[in-house]
Amino acid sequence: MCIRDWEKDADLYAAIEDSVAFYDCEDMVVFVKSDNEATQTETGKAAILNCLDKYGNSPVKNIEVQVASLRPFACKRCGNIDISAIANFCIICGTSVSDKQSSNNGKMVDILNYADGPKVDNENRFTQCPICKNSEFSDDTHYCRICGRYRINLCEGYFEEDGYGNHSDEKTRHNNPANARFCEVCGRETEFFQAGILKPWESIQGSEAIVQTSQPSIPQPTDVAISIDEDDDLPF
Repeated sequence: MCIRDWEKDADLYAAIEDSVAFYDCEDMVVFVKSDNEATQTETGKAAILNCLDKYGNSPVKNIEVQVASLRPFACKRCGNIDISAIANFCIICGTSVSDKQSSNNGKMVDILNYADGPKVDNENRFTQCPICKNSEFSDDTHYCRICGRYRINLCEGYFEEDGYGNHSDEKTRHNNPANARFCEVCGRETEFFQAGILKPWESIQGSEAIVQTSQPSIPQPTDVAISIDEDDDLPF
């Protein structure tokens, strides 16, 4: 879409720039991200309808505005939304999440936040031992002084192999969030999971450790292109 004189109503243009709309015959619902954008869109309904009629030959006559957000990327198996930009695997169930553009295609699951990991400091070390409940630690220590539990949730690791079949002397191990059952980088099990600190994700469904998001969401839309002559002026 080529918009030439959008400056005529910059606030309305900004409000609907990242919006998503669905319509059925004469009725359209426009989803925007904030109350302010909703107000701007409500005020500009006439301009939007005029544009749809003039450039899209649209039958839409009624517009409803709702505040909502696009459904965030979540694991298609367990619904976990704690997925970092570098993640190859879901930290909760171990499912591959390398294709973050697919966003639950064909399968809608509850969006969940698995908040059952021990609390950690800014270096990702637990602040209370989940095994013996000790909370006294000296500075820069990585082990519990009572039971000896390592304080960081490392994955079980693996020996790297070069092109000649030679293995490294030490395992490569990755630092993971406190609630991770599986490594987000290599997909292997974590120490907290193997030690029983974290339970299998299936066994804690419905518990207080899981928070289901209450934020309204909508599926990702399919783009629809409208061809407009660059010499034409839009009403907004």
